[in-house]
Amino acid sequence: MASRQDEIRSELDKLVASLNLLSEKAQDEVLAGMLKIPPGTPINVTRDELIKHLEKTLGKYRGGAASLTADWYETLRRAVIDEDFSATLADDMPSEEIDAKVRWLMARLNDNPDALDSLTGDLSSFIDRVVKAGSRETIIKSVKNDPSKPRFARVPAGNETCPFCRMLASRGFVYTSEKAAAGIKRGYHGHCDCVIVPAWGKPPKIRGYKPDKDYKRYEAARDALEKELGYSIGLKPVDIVGKMRELYPDIYPRTN
Repeated sequence: MASRQDEIRSELDKLVASLNLLSEKAQDEVLAGMLKIPPGTPINVTRDELIKHLEKTLGKYRGGAASLTADWYETLRRAVIDEDFSATLADDMPSEEIDAKVRWLMARLNDNPDALDSLTGDLSSFIDRVVKAGSRETIIKSVKNDPSKPRFARVPAGNETCPFCRMLASRGFVYTSEKAAAGIKRGYHGHCDCVIVPAWGKPPKIRGYKPDKDYKRYEAARDALEKELGYSIGLKPVDIVGKMRELYPDIYPRTN
């Protein structure tokens, strides 16, 4: 018989698999749209077509991610609190952010026409972040509007988790407000499988999620860096992650 921590992990893995599928479909649709643009089309025309296609595609799949996450949130809540509650969906992606991102990418291509592969990779990461942000922002907004005031944590999922994500996840279920959660709302790289998980009452145990151990290693790395540099104010998270990799290379291997 599966334990509750196994059940939560299973539910979390299903959510992540669904979000990854939505992201992949969005990426495929955008790529298919790009391939329909005739070769030799002026870059400014290509840019405008790409912006138009992205707005339509991201609106659909970001909305899908928000909807399925709202259902997931309500199901998770209902297992603890026997009352009706409607999760709050994430807002649409601001069109100006899509416009700015595409213009930045196309400017790079204009400077270096051979950088198409790099542009495609950057665009893929951008699409993945936007789609999954529909899920994460749905959870953040739902927590804000939830009268039961749950705590929440950033929980890694997937087969691999980068050291930076593990550092951000190491604080566990300590977040209680949108403002306090700034650290877990940001820092999502492309193709990141971390999920914001709410908890009502006693924080649940989730198979494979052991933030205490990561946080102890984070503290050890921070203390070592402070001693090495001679100061503590102004330490950057990326530098602490670098020290974590240095102190614990078997736990936080370099992936690139």
